[in-house]
Amino acid sequence: MKLTYRPLAIADLRHIYDYIASYLGNVAAADRIQRNILKKAELLRENPEMGRLLSSKFDGLESNIRYMVVVNYLVFYSIGEKEIIVTRILDGRTDYLTELARYL
Repeated sequence: MKLTYRPLAIADLRHIYDYIASYLGNVAAADRIQRNILKKAELLRENPEMGRLLSSKFDGLESNIRYMVVVNYLVFYSIGEKEIIVTRILDGRTDYLTELARYL
């Protein structure tokens, strides 16, 4: 199955990297976290339902968006007929629902 990253997901990944590398001054950690996120997302090609439905976490929320946890980050994606679409990659310690609300 094809794995596609939306522009916002790519921007999220760059922001995560830049924040850790520049603001926190830890390039090695930024590299490691970015690699971990991309490596785990690759697993979706063979196991697209490995993540949980976002609606299972919040009563009353109806959505086909799924997520999986990678360290402190949440990779949000949906499953299409021929592709998996990564829509956002957000810090799980933030108010990620507000950020996602635009896309649900």
